[in-house]
Amino acid sequence: MPSLPAPFSFTSPPTNLSVSPLFTARSIDGILFSVFSSLGVPVLDRFCGPKWPIASFPRVWRSEGLLPLIPWQTMDLSPGTEEYIKESIEISLGLPVSVESLSLKLLASEDARRRLQDQIFDLEDRIKESSKRLEQSRAESKMNAQGVRRCVEEKEVIASQYADLVNHCRNLEEECSLYERDLERIMESCDELAKENEELRAQLQDISSLESLAAEAESLKKDKEHLRINLHRAEEEVKVFFEENKILDEENKKLLELLRKERRRQGSNSHPGSATPAKKKERRKGRWKKKRMKVEDRKEG
Repeated sequence: MPSLPAPFSFTSPPTNLSVSPLFTARSIDGILFSVFSSLGVPVLDRFCGPKWPIASFPRVWRSEGLLPLIPWQTMDLSPGTEEYIKESIEISLGLPVSVESLSLKLLASEDARRRLQDQIFDLEDRIKESSKRLEQSRAESKMNAQGVRRCVEEKEVIASQYADLVNHCRNLEEECSLYERDLERIMESCDELAKENEELRAQLQDISSLESLAAEAESLKKDKEHLRINLHRAEEEVKVFFEENKILDEENKKLLELLRKERRRQGSNSHPGSATPAKKKERRKGRWKKKRMKVEDRKEG
């Protein structure tokens, strides 16, 4: 059964209750309607349609003609609901409420207050946890935002570098195209140079033949010069030999005269003077060698 709302008031009613004559059966009908409506019980109205409970009960009025006596046994209600209806009617009519009901209501309110306090504590804990989660989520969001910023900055840097690389690539492509054109021109010039080289080789062959002839002529000139020098030396040697021959002729003449003289002497002194001509010949040979050496020294000088 759902928890019932608290009565309208917990103030103790007066001992001598006097009911106003204006409080009629119509006002009681309104009170019952509000009570049964709060409980969710369908009602039927005597005057204007459905208002009283469908399980209607006979009304037995007191002698004052004000408060009905409702036979609760005819309704399918729990004891707590019946007690709540009874207390609500009594409080609305200003009748005194028992201490037991007030204590029960107080205990129920204390229990409800404790439950509410527990719920408040639970909610506070949840709020703290949610605040912690919120702070964590904020910190994570800040970190994520920083990471996103860094990623964006890195992306911008990479994009700028990519743009620079694209521009550099274009420049390199242009330079490569220029290099290709230059290479084609160089190849053409190389072909022309190859033709010129062949022509120059042919000319060089002719020039080499001329150079060989010039070298031969130069060598002949050198040989001529050497021959001239040798001829000059030979002439000098001939002159030297001529002079030496003159000297030798004179010496030969002298030797012949000496030989004659020796022969003459041999006639007179055959034995003692036999060794002197040999000595004279040796002396002549030594002189001849010395003269020969002098001539050779002159040639070398």
